[in-house]
Amino acid sequence: GSCEALLRATPRELRACRGIGAAKASSITKGLIESEQLADEELALAEKLGVALLPRESAQYPEVLRSIPSAPPVLYVLGNIDPGLAGVGMVGSRSCTPYGIEQAERFASGLSEMGLAVISGGARGIDAAAHRGVLRARGHTLAVLGCGLANRYPPEHGPLFDAMIESGGALISELPLRVRPDAKLFPGRNRIISGLSLGVLVIEAAHRSGALITSRYATEEHGREVMVVPGRVDSPASEGSLGLVKAGGAAVVTAPRDVVELVEGAMHHL
Repeated sequence: GSCEALLRATPRELRACRGIGAAKASSITKGLIESEQLADEELALAEKLGVALLPRESAQYPEVLRSIPSAPPVLYVLGNIDPGLAGVGMVGSRSCTPYGIEQAERFASGLSEMGLAVISGGARGIDAAAHRGVLRARGHTLAVLGCGLANRYPPEHGPLFDAMIESGGALISELPLRVRPDAKLFPGRNRIISGLSLGVLVIEAAHRSGALITSRYATEEHGREVMVVPGRVDSPASEGSLGLVKAGGAAVVTAPRDVVELVEGAMHHL
């Protein structure tokens, strides 16, 4: 009948269901009890850490993210997130050049000054530079992590994450609090960066950069604008970025104003 009825069901009521015998009914009942205990532990830890849990139905859940096909059922949020969030995703390689760092900080600061939030992944390299650029401009920036918020990664970004929260930004994850970082979790993280964004800006991405996964989500699943800051044509660090441009899947931008003009239409729909 409903999930609620299942959670309240006794072993006898479960056995009355076709295909469920005594052993299976006992196993389900035991599992439900254990799950409830784990849920209570998760909620207690969230309260201790100051983490809010936002179900997709919550009025505080970002509207722009709710609109994507694979919106997370629950968001874990440490800090503040505006349900009417208007922001740009900024992505790029962890192994980046000084030029990439410079442009990430330049674009992030400029977009902040124009009133947009900047969403990235909290990783080393381009992500961290984008977050720092926003903080320098006293704007709001959000980091979507590929781990639980009780295991913030990378650990050396602790002071950066704290500064983001203190400035009115947030750390976000769809994963239970204790989940450790794992490479296989990052594509899911990337879809949330895209889903939270009006458009995705690729600063510097090598041939196999995870930033290209984010750009694919943006164009193929979320209908978002993808933009690229051009890099040196002979630089391996820009191979993936320039490949997006050559394939016709991204617009070239050279200043923050270009980004604002490209996402302006999406802003009006919020």
